[in-house]
Amino acid sequence: MDTFSPITFGYEWETLVLKPDLSLAENRDVEWLGRYIRNRFPWSRTGIDYLGWGMEGRLLEIRSGILKSYTQLIEKTHLQIEEIRRVCKEKEWIFLPAGSHPAIGNAVGLHVHIGSIYDFALATGSADVLIKYAPCFAALASNSPIWGRNLKREFKSYRVLRYADHSSTVRRIARPGVAQFSWGDDVCVKTDIHSTIELRIGDSASTEEFTKQYVAFVIAFIVGFLKKNTQRFSKNLYIEYIENRFQAARYGLQARFTWDGKDRDVVDILWDMMDIADFKAIDCSGLGLIEEMLQKRQTQADFCLFIHKFHSDVFEFTRELANLTERGGVFCEYLNIAPQLPSLEPLRIDDFILSYITKETPISYIYELLNLPYNVLTERLKRLIKEEGKIIRERTPEYGERYTRTDI
Repeated sequence: MDTFSPITFGYEWETLVLKPDLSLAENRDVEWLGRYIRNRFPWSRTGIDYLGWGMEGRLLEIRSGILKSYTQLIEKTHLQIEEIRRVCKEKEWIFLPAGSHPAIGNAVGLHVHIGSIYDFALATGSADVLIKYAPCFAALASNSPIWGRNLKREFKSYRVLRYADHSSTVRRIARPGVAQFSWGDDVCVKTDIHSTIELRIGDSASTEEFTKQYVAFVIAFIVGFLKKNTQRFSKNLYIEYIENRFQAARYGLQARFTWDGKDRDVVDILWDMMDIADFKAIDCSGLGLIEEMLQKRQTQADFCLFIHKFHSDVFEFTRELANLTERGGVFCEYLNIAPQLPSLEPLRIDDFILSYITKETPISYIYELLNLPYNVLTERLKRLIKEEGKIIRERTPEYGERYTRTDI
């Protein structure tokens, strides 16, 4: 089925612009930079975005405008990046593309749009199936393992774990015929705004090359997959998507997923997705950087973790990351000498849930950990009560359901 007619695509690459002391650049300066890039390149849609819920400051959102080929993707990305770097150097600002500001811990993403599609019900049905693959792209793009002073190294994407400050959340499901617009899902339908399906789950890229190849992979895969798709949305697909989302956030390309009821390395799934991808549709001949990442199970997050070993203070780490990023090409250099990493045993979801239950923990708090459907979450909690005896439940009209561990 040819879902997209014609095939058009684009991206929104959120990036940080900082002062020399690593604090956020003034809002007016980021807004000026966005206007300057649009004036310099009339096809550009680059502008600003907001840093996150309850946070002051602006992100520079590099927007490609509408693209039709990999060649356009390469050329327009390079032109904008080179000009942004030049201006930032002239103004003595620090241009830092990253999955978060490591010292602050805000969410910074790379969103990919594919169109053109105008049928909302058709787009909704497609998005409901594509969520199965969203955690694979999350694992590949993981790039936020340092999230302020307190969250470090346990997850390769704190941004995905924390739902990108409510800007990339578990997709909400409704029957296509009665679905309505919602914003911020991992896979988001926007036929009334941009005539696209948008993949929002990926962390922001630290390099120009990864941005180009990641965008190309997303587009080529979605085109190739939907041409031959015979899958249908199901409850099992949905639960696996949510649990795999968690494993991707924790382990990146070292993750092992539950895939159609079986354990599989995410890297093996991504290789299969490369075979499905229709690269000819966008005139792309290959993705060497991504292939090397898959071969070694190395991500931008692993590069950050390597740097963090030698610069553990978050400000010192941010400074070193900015210095290395300014050089350009450092991630590729790292990848050339980086070792192949093993796949890792997944963390049991029940163990993760249990680790966050203390005394009188509200079910609303437990729900926010994974966004499992309430019915599914309740069944898991019942098992922890009845079969394993690890928690007890109390219900009150004022506080609803609260849970307490039996070993505290």
